[in-house]
Amino acid sequence: MSTNESTAKRRSITEILTLFSREYMVVFALVFLMIIFAILKPTFMTGNNLMTILLQAVTISIVAIGQGVLLITGMIDLSFGFNICLSCFISATLMNDLDLNPWLALLVGVLSCVLVGLLNGVFAAYVKVPPFIATLAMMNVCKGLSRIVTNTRAIAPLPAEIGFIGRGYLGPFPWCVLIMLALFLIMHFVMRRTKHGRNLYAIGSNPEAAFFSGIDVRMNYLKAYLIAGLCAGISAVILLSRMNSASVTNGNGYEFEAMIGSVVGGVSQKGGKGQIFGILFGVLFSVTLFNGMTMLNVNAFLQDVFKGIVLLAAVSLDIIRNTRKV
Repeated sequence: MSTNESTAKRRSITEILTLFSREYMVVFALVFLMIIFAILKPTFMTGNNLMTILLQAVTISIVAIGQGVLLITGMIDLSFGFNICLSCFISATLMNDLDLNPWLALLVGVLSCVLVGLLNGVFAAYVKVPPFIATLAMMNVCKGLSRIVTNTRAIAPLPAEIGFIGRGYLGPFPWCVLIMLALFLIMHFVMRRTKHGRNLYAIGSNPEAAFFSGIDVRMNYLKAYLIAGLCAGISAVILLSRMNSASVTNGNGYEFEAMIGSVVGGVSQKGGKGQIFGILFGVLFSVTLFNGMTMLNVNAFLQDVFKGIVLLAAVSLDIIRNTRKV
């Protein structure tokens, strides 16, 4: 092997390792975190607790897919939590109060989330309302509507036939986990292997350059919000099934949890960078961190402080990394 070939090979290996460490450093952080908690609290590594962590991560991870796609595109959605809450109330009301077929009721709930995503996309992409303002306003709309629909009363129990989605198993595997993994595989393929996904990365990197290269930027923004709305709807279905009730706490704080998972998972808040599976590990890191702190009896209010610190640290590291590349 010639010197040039050897140098090229070493450079190639270095680039691969650099890419992996940048995009999936959270995997190493997750393993390290689990080792620390296992030392501090031996019961942390029990099968029941690990399954609890996985189940807690399911609904947040699905929302984080939508948030991650938006961040890659250069957008953001703050309405996830109350969008899910409204969807749960709509589906539960249709099932219990109006005796609608449960599956049709769930479909209506999913469509309500997609509609919210559509409205977010229209205002952000076509009316050009800043995404932060548009989705913050939509968050309050969903919050108000969810309370109007039920006057804040909880709706429970729900029809038994939908229970398997959030609480059922296919052999040793929870159905909701299988659904989550399927969604990650689909979105990984869409984002990395299709023209639509490549367009979203291009728009997030440089929307003006994407526009002049023939990409319909506004339509792709709208598509990203529709994906986010669909993810919220699927998460609402699983959450409703798992909790067997609709209440004002459904989806509470999911937009924040999804943001933490996406950014910790390597998605750049500046857009154009990030891997879909990195989001999954980011959410697992976040859920594991707060599960471990709960087992160590850390004050719940102090945990909220840590959530803010984790998000600030992840965003700061992303900004520093991007600044160094300029």
